[in-house]
Amino acid sequence: MNKYRSIFSLLLLLLNFSPVDAKCDERLILQAVEPVIIFGETQAEVKARVDTGATYSSLDSELARRLKLDRLPLREVKIKNAHGVSVRQIVRLKFKLKGQLRSAEFTLIPRQDLPYPVLLGRTSLQGFLVDPGPIKSLKD
Repeated sequence: MNKYRSIFSLLLLLLNFSPVDAKCDERLILQAVEPVIIFGETQAEVKARVDTGATYSSLDSELARRLKLDRLPLREVKIKNAHGVSVRQIVRLKFKLKGQLRSAEFTLIPRQDLPYPVLLGRTSLQGFLVDPGPIKSLKD
């Protein structure tokens, strides 16, 4: 009986401490800031801040206007953050991140005073892994 317990314990150790997780190998890794292409009537390649603490993604309202993405809002939502509560329009848009074409809902908000015109929240990050390391400089 003790022999089987030892074999069982060894198998559990090997299963729990596997150095490679097959699911991790299939996922692309995002840094804190990533280039993203936003598609509208035209397209724009901009820097996006990856924020796993945000539920929704957001897009600068002026950029949305230039790409003509603000014409058909789906609905409005209340967003709570450190500055209080705001009501924002939501649009669905297509974007390319790490070579993958995706579609997601984005809130529109003036982001001209923020360092990045796009914030990618959890609704846009499914299937990616996020490296929380320091923000690396991305050259334009």
